[in-house]
Amino acid sequence: MRIAADVAWVDDERAAYVAKVPYGDPLVLEGSAAAVWRAIADGCADVDAIAARAAALTGADLTETVASDVRTFVQRLVAGGLVV
Repeated sequence: MRIAADVAWVDDERAAYVAKVPYGDPLVLEGSAAAVWRAIADGCADVDAIAARAAALTGADLTETVASDVRTFVQRLVAGGLVV
């Protein structure tokens, strides 16, 4: 996984602001969603690594429920063209 080439984003530690450029609507990612985005930005390439990194960033225990939620969210990012 990596951030798509036509995506711009800014992280201000409270949230990650993400948009396809030049005409995409901005998406504000907070909390665990921002942790998933940061894990992808940090180079985590597969969903299991993204889930582990996001859990570490948020202090959550990595359970199957967390991993499943991360998989679902990453699938939405892929479907939206934000990550490839």
